[in-house]
Amino acid sequence: MKVASMTDPGRVRKTNEDSLFVDGPLGLLIVADGMGGHNGGEVASRIAVETISGLMATRLREPDEPVDSLILAAIEQADARIRTQADGTPPLREMGNTLVMTLFRGRSSH
Repeated sequence: MKVASMTDPGRVRKTNEDSLFVDGPLGLLIVADGMGGHNGGEVASRIAVETISGLMATRLREPDEPVDSLILAAIEQADARIRTQADGTPPLREMGNTLVMTLFRGRSSH
């Protein structure tokens, strides 16, 4: 599989709050976009991508890992880490991000 990635801050914001992860051999692509207008969007998107990509890369190598439950667990873990960071850092209390992730396994995607 050939993959490429690119991100753009858009026309409204001066900074780019996007975080990307692309692993063609693993078949994993993640885009997290920090919520504009709130402090810490770039922090939330970075935490999301780091957490999800790390867990997915490790556990996808395990045989018989149910993919659907792995995806859900990875997103839940990222959410917990973002909330912990936000709760412990007052200026980041409202940070968040959107997330798009695709996992290609064989000839299908999840």
